[in-house]
Amino acid sequence: MSGIIDILYSYKELTYFGLYSLKSFSFFCFGVTIFIMLSMISVMKKFINQTKEIEKAMKLKSLGILAGGIAHDFNNVLTSISGNISLAMMYVKPTDKVYPNLEGALKGCELTRDLTYQLLTFAKGGVPIKEDASIVDI
Repeated sequence: MSGIIDILYSYKELTYFGLYSLKSFSFFCFGVTIFIMLSMISVMKKFINQTKEIEKAMKLKSLGILAGGIAHDFNNVLTSISGNISLAMMYVKPTDKVYPNLEGALKGCELTRDLTYQLLTFAKGGVPIKEDASIVDI
């Protein structure tokens, strides 16, 4: 609004001549007004971009929490299944026909456990850093 007033004021001063004319001051005010308006637009764009990034991060965080909860519950069920398979293997001889099937089921549980570990890793926000360490130091 002040920019429009400055333009009108500048136009009005074009009709005046003389040493004390405020024509240059009015154009200066108009320039400052434009600068402030452009600065405000820039700040508003940055604010909108930051708001979008925050919303995206919040969605990703809630997705991670959901994946973590599902993976945790699934891991509990998987532990029960693999425990029962291990108990069944204790009661069956390795020469029995059913023993290879139980081994396959246990191997499938281990592969599924790795998958749930990946989901939990995603839920926590990244891949854990693995490095070699000495047992003595630990």
